[in-house]
Amino acid sequence: MDITVRQFEEDNKDLIEYWLDHALYKPTSNVQDRIPKKVDANCPRSFRRFAVLRRQVQLLRQLDLTKSRRVIDIGAGFGDFAMIAKYYNFEQFDATDPSMPQYNFLTKYMKDYYHNIFDLGIEDIDLQDYDTAILAGVHIPNYRIALEKYIFNTNIHTLVIRKNFLNTKNVTEISIDPIDPSPWRYNKEAEWTAIGENFLNSIMSSRRFTQDSKLVLRQSHPDSKYNSRYIIQYTKK
Repeated sequence: MDITVRQFEEDNKDLIEYWLDHALYKPTSNVQDRIPKKVDANCPRSFRRFAVLRRQVQLLRQLDLTKSRRVIDIGAGFGDFAMIAKYYNFEQFDATDPSMPQYNFLTKYMKDYYHNIFDLGIEDIDLQDYDTAILAGVHIPNYRIALEKYIFNTNIHTLVIRKNFLNTKNVTEISIDPIDPSPWRYNKEAEWTAIGENFLNSIMSSRRFTQDSKLVLRQSHPDSKYNSRYIIQYTKK
């Protein structure tokens, strides 16, 4: 979708200011560098506004959800994905987040922007009635297992995934130390694995999902020990 930052801000002025008023998180010592700037209470409001505008316009320019009708935002967090929902013709737009602080935030401040809000994780919610799933803020220990158990046996034909990927082309799955979840997030004990983008693409293509678009959020040097982060859209052909 071709949209300017100024146009997006004009279209959503009231919602943006309302969201900035309430979507605040005060960092604690163990997660300070992980908190998105858009919700960091220590960041100036003007910088938080810039971060929100930049990301939402990036998503609108990158994602194509014109064929999506029944959408579930899994790990909805502060509900900022709802800011772009109005640009699509969704018949149903639901959210779920099993973290109680996030669920409470959604039901208190974002209830007018979703049809239904649940406090369930991906392993607990019935996804059969949805055709699109947004996985942009969910902790999944093993993506291969999650996709096979909870996505591939449903009617979902479009996936939007935000994930950190290992900087390697040949990785399958590598066990990693459990992630220390931020206090507002939900996490069950599980064996955590890391994967490369090519491996995820191979998993998706085996079930006839094609990568339609990729938004680079953080591009690390190929030799860096740090992961690269992308938002990727897959569509089942």
